[in-house]
Amino acid sequence: MNNIIIILSFLIGATSLFHIVAIAGGPVGPAMISGSYKGRLPLIGRLLSLAILLLLSVLEVTLLSKVGILMIHIHDMTYYILISMMLVVMISHMITKSKIDRYIWSPIYVVILTASSLIFLSP
Repeated sequence: MNNIIIILSFLIGATSLFHIVAIAGGPVGPAMISGSYKGRLPLIGRLLSLAILLLLSVLEVTLLSKVGILMIHIHDMTYYILISMMLVVMISHMITKSKIDRYIWSPIYVVILTASSLIFLSP
């Protein structure tokens, strides 16, 4: 279980850094939102990145709480809500026309969703 949480935390951290760059106006447009934008994302794209960053942050805190690293009580329903939201994010990356979304972000979110589910559903 320790290896899973280390890999998962690394992936969540790296993905979060990418979204921080997007929010700050970095030229990540081709790697987000189906590659619809070249260079900086417009405000709506940055707000979307902020929403995903918040989702990833809550996911990380919840995971660390579940494995006992953080001593915060999280209601069990939170796990199911987070898994459902991550499923939507993963599917959105899988069905897009963007090759970057399909070949880079989809596998990352598959690993994040699978590992999170394993941790959340373990006793």
